[in-house]
Amino acid sequence: MSKHDDALSALDNTDWSGAQVVADHRPASTVYSVRLPRALAMQFEAVASRRGLTPTGLLKELAEAAVARGNGDDPEVTVRASDLHRLVDRLVVDRTRRAA
Repeated sequence: MSKHDDALSALDNTDWSGAQVVADHRPASTVYSVRLPRALAMQFEAVASRRGLTPTGLLKELAEAAVARGNGDDPEVTVRASDLHRLVDRLVVDRTRRAA
């Protein structure tokens, strides 16, 4: 007997009298496919792993952020404090030079 026959047999031997019909449907979704060079794919997987995501989850987050930017939404951004301090210092120096 094949796996297919086993599955059909299991369905035939099931009592469906207590089954409930689920009427709500999931919204349709679209699948996009992308081919990445091996090196980029490995880096992408590493980034996803560090963020606790699957590559698909990371791709979904990136797509949502790109759409938000395209719609003019202001996405949440993480900036290192040292980079922020360096930028503020540079702005102060530039302002001081212009004022002089």
